[in-house]
Amino acid sequence: MLLIRSLALATALLSSTPLFAAPADAQSIVEIGERMLRDRAQSQADVLGAEIAVRVPTLAARAADAPCKPEVFLPPSSRSWGKTQIGLRCADSNWTIRLPAEVSLTATIPVLTRPVRAGAVLAQGDWTLTELDVSGWTRGVTVDEQSLAGSRVTRPLRAGEPIPPDALTSAARMGVGEQVRVLLIGKGFTVRAAGEIVQQSTVGGSARVKLESGRTVSGTLRADKQIEVHL
Repeated sequence: MLLIRSLALATALLSSTPLFAAPADAQSIVEIGERMLRDRAQSQADVLGAEIAVRVPTLAARAADAPCKPEVFLPPSSRSWGKTQIGLRCADSNWTIRLPAEVSLTATIPVLTRPVRAGAVLAQGDWTLTELDVSGWTRGVTVDEQSLAGSRVTRPLRAGEPIPPDALTSAARMGVGEQVRVLLIGKGFTVRAAGEIVQQSTVGGSARVKLESGRTVSGTLRADKQIEVHL
């Protein structure tokens, strides 16, 4: 009889106690949440060629304390990367919480080697490639160093920082087949010649030119659209 009463009491207690997510369930919820955050950031990571890292430090504990087996969701107003949020909610009640999360994107990108004033034209040597977490740079970052040479800076930029795309105006370009003037510069002399661009070139960047003689030389495309070749 005592055993029957004990079992009845245990049943009553269990039926009146809310069900909480078991530790295994909490871990699976964390995995779901991390996957959702990764999936949302993947397209941006692909553009940057970046590695994704996700941190949701309080998700497991809050999932284990939930009054149900909670559903994971991404608040519509939250950011895809950087400091963001992830949510938990119960389908059969009004219980909903939002928790901090962080999604970092680490990529190899151009970073300025010196301070650059507004109006300056970037040239090789003004930047170096550095591995950096770009998630904190809300203005975005330039990832293609080929587009930098000859670009004009529209506002002052500091050394050691990524280059925001909205701080640059596009460099002048010359396409294959365009006719150019070539300055052949040697020790104590300069010769002017005509030539034809054999690869797309950007002001401040390397340019290959076929001279009228048939010889192909490499030089630098200047802002006045002449090719400077040092012999």
